[in-house]
Amino acid sequence: MAHTTQKGEAFTWHHVTRPTAADVAFVVRLFGMTDRDAALLATREELPRFYDRGDWHMLRLHVPFVGAAHSAYEKLHLTFVFNKHTVVTIADTKIAPLEKLMSGKAGSGSAGKPNGKSVPRELRSGNVGDVIAWLLNEVFDAVEPILDVVFKKIERLTAVMHRLPGDEATRTLGALRRDVLVLDIMVQPAVAVVAQLIDTRTPYRAPRTTAQLHGIVDRLHAMHAILEHNGKLLEVLGHERELMLSHRTGSTLQFLTIISVLLMPPALVASYYGMNVSGLLWAHDIRLVSVAIVVVIIPFLFLIMRIIRK
Repeated sequence: MAHTTQKGEAFTWHHVTRPTAADVAFVVRLFGMTDRDAALLATREELPRFYDRGDWHMLRLHVPFVGAAHSAYEKLHLTFVFNKHTVVTIADTKIAPLEKLMSGKAGSGSAGKPNGKSVPRELRSGNVGDVIAWLLNEVFDAVEPILDVVFKKIERLTAVMHRLPGDEATRTLGALRRDVLVLDIMVQPAVAVVAQLIDTRTPYRAPRTTAQLHGIVDRLHAMHAILEHNGKLLEVLGHERELMLSHRTGSTLQFLTIISVLLMPPALVASYYGMNVSGLLWAHDIRLVSVAIVVVIIPFLFLIMRIIRK
Protein backbone atom coordinates (compact mmCIF):
# COMPACT_ATOMS: atom_id res chain seq x y z
CA MET A 1 0.00 0.00 0.00
CA ALA A 2 1.13 3.55 -0.64
CA HIS A 3 -0.78 4.97 2.33
CA THR A 4 0.77 6.14 5.58
CA THR A 5 -0.86 5.98 8.99
CA GLN A 6 -1.05 7.94 12.24
CA LYS A 7 -2.81 6.81 15.41
CA GLY A 8 -4.28 8.90 18.21
CA GLU A 9 -6.10 7.88 21.35
CA ALA A 10 -9.50 7.73 19.64
CA PHE A 11 -8.78 7.72 15.91
CA THR A 12 -6.66 6.36 13.07
CA TRP A 13 -5.63 8.63 10.20
CA HIS A 14 -4.54 7.20 6.83
CA HIS A 15 -3.12 9.47 4.14
CA VAL A 16 -2.83 8.50 0.46
CA THR A 17 -0.97 10.48 -2.20
CA ARG A 18 -1.59 9.64 -5.87
CA PRO A 19 -3.90 6.69 -5.09
CA THR A 20 -3.51 3.43 -6.95
CA ALA A 21 -6.21 0.82 -7.54
CA ALA A 22 -4.91 -1.00 -4.44
CA ASP A 23 -5.33 2.15 -2.34
CA VAL A 24 -8.90 2.63 -3.54
CA ALA A 25 -9.65 -1.04 -2.75
CA PHE A 26 -8.20 -0.55 0.75
CA VAL A 27 -10.51 2.42 1.44
CA VAL A 28 -13.51 0.53 0.01
CA ARG A 29 -12.88 -2.41 2.37
CA LEU A 30 -12.17 -0.10 5.31
CA PHE A 31 -15.57 1.61 5.07
CA GLY A 32 -17.59 -1.20 3.53
CA MET A 33 -18.49 0.84 0.45
CA THR A 34 -20.87 -0.32 -2.25
CA ASP A 35 -19.73 -0.65 -5.85
CA ARG A 36 -21.43 2.68 -6.64
CA ASP A 37 -19.55 4.45 -3.85
CA ALA A 38 -16.31 2.75 -4.88
CA ALA A 39 -16.75 4.08 -8.42
CA LEU A 40 -17.49 7.52 -6.97
CA LEU A 41 -14.32 7.38 -4.88
CA ALA A 42 -12.21 6.57 -7.93
CA THR A 43 -13.70 9.46 -9.95
CA ARG A 44 -12.22 12.96 -9.93
CA GLU A 45 -15.15 15.32 -9.52
CA GLU A 46 -15.04 18.83 -10.91
CA LEU A 47 -17.26 20.26 -8.16
CA PRO A 48 -16.66 20.07 -4.38
CA ARG A 49 -19.19 17.72 -2.80
CA PHE A 50 -20.21 16.28 0.56
CA TYR A 51 -21.74 12.79 0.83
CA ASP A 52 -23.60 11.58 3.90
CA ARG A 53 -23.81 7.78 4.00
CA GLY A 54 -24.96 7.53 7.59
CA ASP A 55 -22.18 5.36 9.01
CA TRP A 56 -19.48 7.14 7.00
CA HIS A 57 -19.06 10.45 5.16
CA MET A 58 -17.04 11.77 2.24
CA LEU A 59 -15.89 15.37 1.78
CA ARG A 60 -14.32 16.36 -1.56
CA LEU A 61 -12.54 19.69 -1.98
CA HIS A 62 -10.34 21.48 -4.50
CA VAL A 63 -7.18 23.09 -3.18
CA PRO A 64 -4.96 25.47 -5.20
CA PHE A 65 -1.27 24.70 -5.54
CA VAL A 66 1.60 26.09 -7.57
CA GLY A 67 2.13 24.16 -10.79
CA ALA A 68 5.41 22.83 -12.10
CA ALA A 69 5.94 25.97 -14.19
CA HIS A 70 5.70 28.14 -11.02
CA SER A 71 3.65 30.62 -13.02
CA ALA A 72 0.10 29.26 -12.76
CA TYR A 73 -2.11 27.78 -10.08
CA GLU A 74 -3.59 24.34 -10.56
CA LYS A 75 -6.44 22.46 -8.94
CA LEU A 76 -5.62 19.69 -6.50
CA HIS A 77 -8.35 17.18 -5.62
CA LEU A 78 -8.51 16.39 -1.89
CA THR A 79 -10.91 13.81 -0.44
CA PHE A 80 -11.78 13.09 3.20
CA VAL A 81 -13.49 9.78 3.98
CA PHE A 82 -14.30 9.27 7.65
CA ASN A 83 -16.44 7.52 10.23
CA LYS A 84 -16.46 7.44 14.02
CA HIS A 85 -12.89 6.16 14.46
CA THR A 86 -11.13 6.50 11.07
CA VAL A 87 -10.10 9.33 8.75
CA VAL A 88 -8.65 8.79 5.27
CA THR A 89 -7.28 11.71 3.24
CA ILE A 90 -6.64 11.16 -0.48
CA ALA A 91 -4.76 13.68 -2.65
CA ASP A 92 -3.80 13.43 -6.32
CA THR A 93 -0.49 15.17 -5.60
CA LYS A 94 1.52 16.07 -2.53
CA ILE A 95 -0.02 18.56 -0.07
CA ALA A 96 2.84 20.05 1.92
CA PRO A 97 1.10 20.45 5.34
CA LEU A 98 -0.37 16.94 5.30
CA GLU A 99 2.92 15.42 4.16
CA LYS A 100 4.70 17.32 6.92
CA LEU A 101 2.30 16.07 9.59
CA MET A 102 2.64 12.52 8.36
CA SER A 103 6.37 12.34 7.59
CA GLY A 104 8.63 11.74 10.57
CA LYS A 105 5.69 10.86 12.76
CA ALA A 106 4.39 7.74 11.04
CA GLY A 107 6.02 5.01 9.03
CA SER A 108 5.22 4.53 5.35
CA GLY A 109 5.51 0.86 4.64
CA SER A 110 3.20 -1.53 2.85
CA ALA A 111 1.26 -2.09 6.04
CA GLY A 112 1.12 1.57 6.92
CA LYS A 113 2.09 0.97 10.57
CA PRO A 114 3.06 3.87 12.84
CA ASN A 115 6.73 4.05 13.76
CA GLY A 116 6.03 4.80 17.42
CA LYS A 117 6.19 8.60 17.24
CA SER A 118 3.08 10.39 18.39
CA VAL A 119 0.77 12.63 16.41
CA PRO A 120 0.78 16.38 17.17
CA ARG A 121 -0.21 17.20 20.73
CA GLU A 122 -3.29 19.07 19.51
CA LEU A 123 -4.62 15.87 17.94
CA ARG A 124 -3.40 13.21 20.32
CA SER A 125 -6.47 13.14 22.58
CA GLY A 126 -8.96 14.39 19.97
CA ASN A 127 -11.63 12.54 18.05
CA VAL A 128 -12.28 12.22 14.32
CA GLY A 129 -14.03 15.61 14.18
CA ASP A 130 -11.00 17.27 15.74
CA VAL A 131 -8.73 15.61 13.17
CA ILE A 132 -10.85 16.82 10.24
CA ALA A 133 -10.98 20.39 11.58
CA TRP A 134 -7.24 20.32 12.25
CA LEU A 135 -6.38 19.02 8.78
CA LEU A 136 -8.70 21.51 7.05
CA ASN A 137 -7.06 24.34 8.98
CA GLU A 138 -3.60 23.08 7.96
CA VAL A 139 -4.64 22.86 4.29
CA PHE A 140 -6.12 26.37 4.19
CA ASP A 141 -3.15 27.74 6.13
CA ALA A 142 -1.10 26.68 3.09
CA VAL A 143 -3.57 28.38 0.71
CA GLU A 144 -3.28 31.82 2.32
CA PRO A 145 0.40 32.36 1.29
CA ILE A 146 -0.64 31.65 -2.32
CA LEU A 147 -3.29 34.36 -2.04
CA ASP A 148 -0.73 36.73 -0.50
CA VAL A 149 1.60 36.23 -3.49
CA VAL A 150 -1.21 37.07 -5.92
CA PHE A 151 -2.22 40.15 -3.93
CA LYS A 152 1.37 41.43 -3.87
CA LYS A 153 1.60 40.96 -7.63
CA ILE A 154 -1.59 43.01 -8.04
CA GLU A 155 -0.16 45.78 -5.83
CA ARG A 156 3.05 45.85 -7.89
CA LEU A 157 1.10 45.96 -11.15
CA THR A 158 -1.08 48.80 -9.84
CA ALA A 159 2.04 50.81 -8.99
CA VAL A 160 3.97 50.29 -12.25
CA MET A 161 1.34 49.61 -14.92
CA HIS A 162 1.70 53.11 -16.43
CA ARG A 163 5.43 52.51 -16.92
CA LEU A 164 5.27 48.99 -18.34
CA PRO A 165 5.50 48.33 -22.07
CA GLY A 166 2.12 47.66 -23.63
CA ASP A 167 2.53 43.92 -24.27
CA GLU A 168 4.03 43.19 -20.85
CA ALA A 169 1.27 45.07 -18.99
CA THR A 170 -1.44 43.28 -20.97
CA ARG A 171 0.10 39.83 -20.37
CA THR A 172 0.60 40.49 -16.64
CA LEU A 173 -2.92 41.79 -16.22
CA GLY A 174 -4.40 38.82 -18.07
CA ALA A 175 -2.38 36.32 -16.00
CA LEU A 176 -3.45 37.91 -12.72
CA ARG A 177 -7.12 37.98 -13.72
CA ARG A 178 -6.87 34.28 -14.58
CA ASP A 179 -5.15 33.46 -11.25
CA VAL A 180 -7.76 35.32 -9.19
CA LEU A 181 -10.59 33.60 -11.05
CA VAL A 182 -9.04 30.13 -10.69
CA LEU A 183 -8.40 30.64 -6.97
CA ASP A 184 -11.92 31.91 -6.33
CA ILE A 185 -13.43 28.97 -8.23
CA MET A 186 -11.71 26.69 -5.69
CA VAL A 187 -12.27 28.78 -2.55
CA GLN A 188 -15.90 29.84 -2.91
CA PRO A 189 -17.50 26.35 -3.33
CA ALA A 190 -15.57 25.10 -0.30
CA VAL A 191 -17.70 27.43 1.87
CA ALA A 192 -20.88 25.54 1.00
CA VAL A 193 -19.25 22.13 1.39
CA VAL A 194 -17.81 22.82 4.87
CA ALA A 195 -21.13 24.42 5.88
CA GLN A 196 -22.88 21.24 4.80
CA LEU A 197 -20.49 19.26 6.99
CA ILE A 198 -21.43 21.51 9.93
CA ASP A 199 -25.16 20.96 9.29
CA THR A 200 -24.79 17.18 9.14
CA ARG A 201 -25.39 15.51 12.49
CA THR A 202 -22.40 13.35 13.36
CA PRO A 203 -22.15 11.70 16.79
CA TYR A 204 -18.36 12.04 16.90
CA ARG A 205 -18.23 15.82 16.61
CA ALA A 206 -17.71 17.75 19.83
CA PRO A 207 -18.98 21.35 20.31
CA ARG A 208 -15.41 22.64 20.04
CA THR A 209 -15.12 20.96 16.64
CA THR A 210 -18.24 22.75 15.40
CA ALA A 211 -16.71 26.05 16.52
CA GLN A 212 -13.49 25.20 14.64
CA LEU A 213 -15.45 24.38 11.48
CA HIS A 214 -17.34 27.66 11.76
CA GLY A 215 -13.95 29.36 12.00
CA ILE A 216 -12.88 27.62 8.77
CA VAL A 217 -16.05 28.84 7.03
CA ASP A 218 -15.30 32.38 8.20
CA ARG A 219 -11.75 32.10 6.81
CA LEU A 220 -13.09 30.88 3.47
CA HIS A 221 -15.62 33.73 3.37
CA ALA A 222 -12.77 36.20 4.01
CA MET A 223 -10.65 34.62 1.26
CA HIS A 224 -13.55 34.81 -1.18
CA ALA A 225 -14.27 38.44 -0.26
CA ILE A 226 -10.63 39.44 -0.80
CA LEU A 227 -10.46 37.54 -4.09
CA GLU A 228 -13.68 39.20 -5.23
CA HIS A 229 -12.29 42.62 -4.26
CA ASN A 230 -9.06 42.01 -6.15
CA GLY A 231 -11.00 40.69 -9.13
CA LYS A 232 -12.89 43.99 -9.27
CA LEU A 233 -9.62 45.89 -8.88
CA LEU A 234 -8.14 43.98 -11.83
CA GLU A 235 -11.30 44.72 -13.82
CA VAL A 236 -10.81 48.44 -13.11
CA LEU A 237 -7.15 48.17 -14.11
CA GLY A 238 -8.27 46.45 -17.31
CA HIS A 239 -10.63 49.34 -18.13
CA GLU A 240 -7.87 51.81 -17.29
CA ARG A 241 -5.53 49.90 -19.58
CA GLU A 242 -8.08 50.07 -22.40
CA LEU A 243 -8.45 53.83 -21.87
CA MET A 244 -4.68 54.26 -21.98
CA LEU A 245 -4.48 52.30 -25.23
CA SER A 246 -7.42 54.26 -26.67
CA HIS A 247 -5.77 57.55 -25.71
CA ARG A 248 -2.48 56.41 -27.20
CA THR A 249 -4.24 55.37 -30.42
CA GLY A 250 -6.03 58.74 -30.54
CA SER A 251 -2.74 60.59 -30.10
CA THR A 252 -1.16 58.56 -32.89
CA LEU A 253 -4.09 59.23 -35.22
CA GLN A 254 -3.97 62.93 -34.33
CA PHE A 255 -0.26 63.07 -35.20
CA LEU A 256 -0.86 61.30 -38.52
CA THR A 257 -3.76 63.66 -39.29
CA ILE A 258 -1.57 66.71 -38.67
CA ILE A 259 1.12 65.32 -40.97
CA SER A 260 -1.52 64.64 -43.65
CA VAL A 261 -2.96 68.16 -43.37
CA LEU A 262 0.49 69.76 -43.52
CA LEU A 263 1.29 67.81 -46.68
CA MET A 264 -1.89 68.85 -48.42
CA PRO A 265 -0.68 72.37 -49.54
CA PRO A 266 2.63 71.11 -50.99
CA ALA A 267 0.73 68.34 -52.73
CA LEU A 268 -1.72 70.87 -54.14
CA VAL A 269 1.09 73.13 -55.40
CA ALA A 270 3.02 70.14 -56.77
CA SER A 271 -0.03 68.86 -58.64
CA TYR A 272 -0.68 72.35 -59.96
CA TYR A 273 2.84 72.77 -61.31
CA GLY A 274 2.89 69.18 -62.46
CA MET A 275 0.24 69.83 -65.10
CA ASN A 276 1.39 69.57 -68.71
CA VAL A 277 0.31 73.09 -69.70
CA SER A 278 2.20 76.23 -70.60
CA GLY A 279 2.13 79.68 -69.07
CA LEU A 280 2.14 78.65 -65.36
CA LEU A 281 3.15 81.46 -62.99
CA TRP A 282 6.77 81.12 -61.72
CA ALA A 283 7.03 77.82 -63.59
CA HIS A 284 10.77 78.35 -64.22
CA ASP A 285 11.76 79.82 -60.81
CA ILE A 286 12.08 77.20 -58.07
CA ARG A 287 12.70 79.83 -55.39
CA LEU A 288 9.41 81.58 -55.98
CA VAL A 289 7.56 78.26 -56.08
CA SER A 290 9.16 77.28 -52.74
CA VAL A 291 8.11 80.58 -51.19
CA ALA A 292 4.59 79.98 -52.43
CA ILE A 293 4.53 76.55 -50.82
CA VAL A 294 5.72 77.97 -47.46
CA VAL A 295 3.20 80.81 -47.61
CA VAL A 296 0.42 78.31 -48.19
CA ILE A 297 1.57 75.97 -45.35
CA ILE A 298 1.81 78.70 -42.67
CA PRO A 299 -1.96 79.45 -42.47
CA PHE A 300 -2.68 75.72 -42.31
CA LEU A 301 -0.17 75.35 -39.47
CA PHE A 302 -1.76 78.15 -37.44
CA LEU A 303 -5.19 76.67 -38.09
CA ILE A 304 -4.11 73.26 -36.79
CA MET A 305 -2.51 74.74 -33.68
CA ARG A 306 -5.71 76.64 -32.89
CA ILE A 307 -7.79 73.47 -33.31
CA ILE A 308 -5.44 71.55 -30.97
CA ARG A 309 -5.71 74.28 -28.28
CA LYS A 310 -9.49 74.08 -28.40
